[in-house]
Formats: sequence, structure tokens, C-alpha cells
Amino acid sequence: MILADKIINERKKNGWSQEDLAEKLGVSRQSVSKWEGAQSIPDLQKIVLMAEIFNVSTDYLLKDDMEPQERPEKTLYESQETERDSDVRKVSLEEANAFMESERRRAPKLALGVSMFILSPVLLILLAGGVEEGFVHVSESIAIFMGLAMLFVLIAGGVFVILSEGRRKIDYVDFEDEELETAYGVSGIVKEHRSAYQDTHNRKVTLSVIMYILCALPLILVAVLETSDFMIICMVGVMLAIVAVATYIIVESNVIMNSFEILLQDRDHTPEKKRKEEESSELSGIYWSIITALYLGLSFLTGRWGRTWIIWPVAAVAYPAIEALGRVISGKRGK
Repeated sequence: MILADKIINERKKNGWSQEDLAEKLGVSRQSVSKWEGAQSIPDLQKIVLMAEIFNVSTDYLLKDDMEPQERPEKTLYESQETERDSDVRKVSLEEANAFMESERRRAPKLALGVSMFILSPVLLILLAGGVEEGFVHVSESIAIFMGLAMLFVLIAGGVFVILSEGRRKIDYVDFEDEELETAYGVSGIVKEHRSAYQDTHNRKVTLSVIMYILCALPLILVAVLETSDFMIICMVGVMLAIVAVATYIIVESNVIMNSFEILLQDRDHTPEKKRKEEESSELSGIYWSIITALYLGLSFLTGRWGRTWIIWPVAAVAYPAIEALGRVISGKRGK
């Protein structure tokens, strides 16, 4: 039996099509077709790889006088595939399209929920500062009550939006947690969607970064001009509003882009990156919860609501350093 017949025989024993074998060998289907038609011969490296995949010796493939060996109940390659398949989530074209459409619809709502968190202390800062500087003519207790009421309403609203959208993703929750294997042709379609959206994503990310960089400019300007303290407080509100808009833009775009990366298991959605993202998310939640508690506690104890707002910009500047420290500590624990 010649090599061409042996390739056909072993391929069919494993239940593979020419496309399946070509994918495992990293060649085109046409190459496999030519080998099986005895129109060309694979190089030595491919023969060695085929021997490993078929669980046969290279001598068997190369020597025409050697008869087909008795096939084991399960080849080495099939055993590896069976073990791997137990942890792999199969994704069809219909599921991939439904997931991408679901994420596109969820993106603006999730972005709104995050922006509401950022905007939540703005009214409290403005009212408390206005009362202290004499620009708001209501009692301090009423101003604080109104500001706290808006803070908790916005936080509750943001939590409600995010949790509601999280429940709508329940059918696809395993997409982010498990290793995925897309059906034939799905990866190519997802890559086309990603390529079509890439320019829009780049523009939105660039705009968001520029807004983050410039958000403190109004605050710096009024400080340099030595205007009233209340004007400085107002600029803090403007700064938070700019940050909220920038965050909305980048979160919305990232949710859409991440839907492509999740399906392709690419960039930030490889198994290793997913673990790091979970650690970062936990750190972020703990950090901002502590900052919020510190702000409210310090403000109640001192009664200087018009001054304690400084905690927020300081916390925002310090967060990257805290996050980097968390990664260093996590890395040392992993060693």
C-alpha cells in the first residue's frame, strides 16, 4: 500500500474529512487532496506529524511493503481530543451571531450604569460646597440630604442596570469562563465583524483618552486664575462629568469589541488573561468601596462636605499605582 492510500485509510479510520486533517497539519485542503491523489508527497516534517496524529510509525507510512497496522481502540490524538473536549464549549454560527448582537445591545446600557457611578457624588459635592461658600441658600442638613439622596439613587440605578443586563447574558455566561471552539467558518466571520468595527473602536478609544487627559484642565485653569472656592468645586463636578462621558464611550466600545475577542479567544480573553482580569475586577470593587466609605465617614465626622471632595481626584490618580501593586503581589503569590 502506497503512502497516498495509507493517508486516506488512516484519515477515514479517525472519521476526519480532508479539511479536518488539513487543519490539524496546518496545511490547505488542496495539499491533502494532492497527497491522497499521489500528485505530490508531503515533506518529512509533515510525515512525522501525521505519524503522531495517526498514532502509527513513520516506517509504516514510508514503506510501501508494510501492511496496515491494527488500529488501537483509541488513537493518542483522539484521547487528547476527548480530554480536551470535556472542557471546551462548542459555539455554532447561530450562537456566535446571537452573542455578538446581544453584546451590541447591552453595550450602551452597561456603559450608562458605570457612568452613573461616576456621576453619583456630583450633586453632593456642589450642594455641600455651595452651602459652605454661601452660594446655595438652604440649610446644610437639607443640602447634604439632597446630595446623598441623589448619590444613592444613581448608585442604585447603576447597580440595577448592570445586574439587569447581566441576567440577560445568562445564556452566554460560559463564553467568558470556558475555552471555546467555534464551528467551521465561524472564526472567519467573527474576524470580519471585528475588522469592520476596528476603526470605530480606535476612534472612540482615542477620544476617550483625550477626554481623560483634558478632564482636569478646567480645574487647573480656575485654580491658576485664583477664582472663588465654589468655582473650583464646580469644576470638580465638570471634571467628573467629562470622566463619566469618556467612560461611557470607552465602555460601550470595549463591550462590543470584547464580544469578538471572546469568541476568538484572543488578546485579553485567553485563559491566563481572564484570570488576571478577574483579580483586577475584584481589586477595583474593593478599592472604590473603601474610597466611598472613607469619603462619607470623613465628611460626616468633619462636616466639611465642601472640602472632602478632594478624596475623589486623589483616589483616581492613585488607583493605577494600587492596581500595579496588586499585580505585583499577586505575581509573587503565584510563584
